[in-house]
Amino acid sequence: MKVPSPPELGLPEKFDHWRDGQREAVDHGLNCQRRTIAQAMPVGAGKSLIYMTGAHLSQQRTVICTSTKGLQDQVMSDFGDKLHVACIKGKDNYRCNSRPGWTCGDGFSGRCLDKGTPNCSYSRAYFKAIAAPIVMTNFSFWMAVNRFGSGLGPVYRLVMDEAHAAFDELCNAIQIKVSTHEIEDMLEFGFPSIKDNMLEWKLWASGARSKSDAASKKLENKILGHRGEVKQQWVKDLQHLKNLTRKLGQLATVRPNDWVVDEWEYGFQFDPIRPSRYAESMLFLKTPKLNLLSATLREKTLGMIGIYDDYEFWDYPSPFPADGNPIYVVPTAAMDHRMSNGDLAIWLMRIDQIIQKRLDRRGVIHTVSYDRQRKILESSEWSKHMLVNSKDDITSLIVERYRKAGPPSILVSPSVSTGYDLPYDECRYQIIGKVPWPDGRSKVIKARSEYDTNYAPFVAMQQIMQMSGRGRRASDDWAENFLIDDHFANWFYNKNSWMAPNWWKEQLRFVKSLPAPRKIYER
Repeated sequence: MKVPSPPELGLPEKFDHWRDGQREAVDHGLNCQRRTIAQAMPVGAGKSLIYMTGAHLSQQRTVICTSTKGLQDQVMSDFGDKLHVACIKGKDNYRCNSRPGWTCGDGFSGRCLDKGTPNCSYSRAYFKAIAAPIVMTNFSFWMAVNRFGSGLGPVYRLVMDEAHAAFDELCNAIQIKVSTHEIEDMLEFGFPSIKDNMLEWKLWASGARSKSDAASKKLENKILGHRGEVKQQWVKDLQHLKNLTRKLGQLATVRPNDWVVDEWEYGFQFDPIRPSRYAESMLFLKTPKLNLLSATLREKTLGMIGIYDDYEFWDYPSPFPADGNPIYVVPTAAMDHRMSNGDLAIWLMRIDQIIQKRLDRRGVIHTVSYDRQRKILESSEWSKHMLVNSKDDITSLIVERYRKAGPPSILVSPSVSTGYDLPYDECRYQIIGKVPWPDGRSKVIKARSEYDTNYAPFVAMQQIMQMSGRGRRASDDWAENFLIDDHFANWFYNKNSWMAPNWWKEQLRFVKSLPAPRKIYER
């Protein structure tokens, strides 16, 4: 029996055929009898066509969450018009039609007369979203609109694209940060004297919340009673105070034994040790069907977000040949805080050796930290070809500069391990400088590692897999990867290989010396 093509099922014409395994994956999603179906789909499997076909054929109202707004835009470009998909983002992504330079976030707090009407660009997008059969949004907005707003209406199926990021997205939504400026300058209030005790912070938060609420109401009354043009800064201050009041209210209700306080660059931050406790109330919201998809999705990912049973897990093979994305594990040096200056020199020399024979192409160095980024830039013979970003820079801007630059440009950064695709000649080699172990100085990392001994290595393995996938994005594409931290071969991989899918492990090449560069014209 002939299987209908995507266009025959009502999908966009550009998807004129099924890739290997796509139609089976669609059927798995539609026929799953469990609440959750988790689909580990390697790069190139075509996730967006799979979940959009499922949403279209199921005729059940579906919300799709992605980890980036860029991916939202990409999916809307491919499917929006044909499948009547609505896209919705946070209010600050929409311009206020009444006041130049204002966002809809400003307008909602600043007496905008268009608020809640079709003349408001955010309200118009929101009305369209709650009426649409398929809604495209991001994790952050999805959790915020259900937590602080009116939600997006009844939803039968929640699709989580890039589901490996769901844990971090949940953590970010729950995390509470309070700055010294907010408390001492805006509220003229002090911090508790004992700063490492969560019970003290919980009690303190009640008093601080009262101060913040009073300051918020005072400013709101000022704005409401003002006869002239409302200043945008007043509105932004009001938004800030309302958000602070919410944060302090949340802090006042936490379970002290399940939270950790740590110093933050600008004040203090508070994190739950077990975020899975909050997944249902903040992310899943009793949605009848959950569909998780990611190239690096593992069953442990499900446990980290509170899915322990009532699920199907499907592990799909890669449609791409393994030799198109070799990951060379090259003996170099063991990268950690105990390494000698001599080992550091060997590590830096290895990076230059890799670059030296690849000056006819562009590459990426994943440094894991800004400190190592600086060391590479200061010592490399090829630093004049390097593009770097600082911690305060917008990462997408340096990525665009790199895309436009020709060979032998090298992007050197700790912040491009996920979210950026660099296909074909945009990236022909990558250097993974270190096993990206979570920062052991962080109190929440320590607490989570004590609760779950596999937490830190799983995070590290996920990062390595994400890094190694940035450069090869199609079956006729290729990129070389070099992993130059001896910890990986000496113990990390042997102990934690179960955390990686077979298709990724097939790309590993444990070598004794650097291989010759692959020729550019090879396909």
